[in-house]
Amino acid sequence: MLNKFKHIFLIDDDASIRKAISRILNEHDYLVEEFTSGESFLENFSERSPAVILLDMEMPGINGIEIQRRLILRGIKTPIIFVSGHSHQQQIVDSMKYGAMDFIFKPFQLEDLLLVISKAMQKDEKNYWLLQEADEVVKAYKTLTKREKEVCRLLINGLLSKEIAKQLEISNATVKVHKGHVMEKLKVNSLQDLVKIAIKHALH
Repeated sequence: MLNKFKHIFLIDDDASIRKAISRILNEHDYLVEEFTSGESFLENFSERSPAVILLDMEMPGINGIEIQRRLILRGIKTPIIFVSGHSHQQQIVDSMKYGAMDFIFKPFQLEDLLLVISKAMQKDEKNYWLLQEADEVVKAYKTLTKREKEVCRLLINGLLSKEIAKQLEISNATVKVHKGHVMEKLKVNSLQDLVKIAIKHALH
C-alpha cells in the first residue's frame, strides 16, 4: 500500500549531522527515521513506499557499499542516495554500478539535497505502481482457463483466429469466445494491448 507520508531512512553515525539533516527534512514534510549504524538499519528496516534511503558511505562497522549490497540480496529496491564527506572514486563507481540513485558530498547545498530526494521519491512511487500493475496482471492471467491460456499464447505469437482454430481443432467461433474472455480478464481492448502486456510481464 502506498503510504500517505514520504519516508526517509537516514543512516549516519555522526549525531550532529544526522540531527541537522533530520530537522531540515522534517520541515519539508518528510517523515524521517534515524539510524546510527548500518547494522541497526538492516536489523530494523521495514520496506515501504514512497521512501528513500539516505546513506552515509563511511561508518564504523559495515560501510555504505556493504549495506547497499545486502539490501540488493534481500530484494529491496528503495532508492539509495549516498552522502559522504570523503569517498574514494572506486566507492562512487561501485555504488552507481549497484544502482544508487545519486551521490552527494558534505557539505552540500540544501537545494541539491532536496532535489535529489524529490527525484528519488518520484522514482520509488513509479516503481510501486509498476509492481502493482504487474501483480494485477499476473493474478488476472492465473484466472484464465487452460484453453484460454492456449488461445492467449497463440494470439501473442501472431496467429489469426482461423489458424488458432485449426491448430486447436475447435471452431473459429469458439476461438473468438475464448479471445473475448482473455481480453476481458486481462482488461485490454485490443490485440496490440494484449501483446504489449504479454511482453512486459512475460506472460506465456
